[in-house]
Amino acid sequence: MIPTAILAGLVLGLWVRWWAIPLVAVGWAVVIALVVDPSSALGGGLLGAVNGLVGVLPAVGLRKLQVNGERRPST
Repeated sequence: MIPTAILAGLVLGLWVRWWAIPLVAVGWAVVIALVVDPSSALGGGLLGAVNGLVGVLPAVGLRKLQVNGERRPST
């Protein structure tokens, strides 16, 4: 299930950039609390934040490449 948090970070990272990390962390904490154990929600949130970061890094890089590509003067 961890690749789901990474994919969520990637997709949300393309849209809301760095705000995707806390969104994935909260979402993952809720999933862990509902599926596994409510006392594990904090650990789930931390794990979700780390995995969200793994997904957000390439998304922000792709956005920067796209923005820098649009700012080039045409020759």
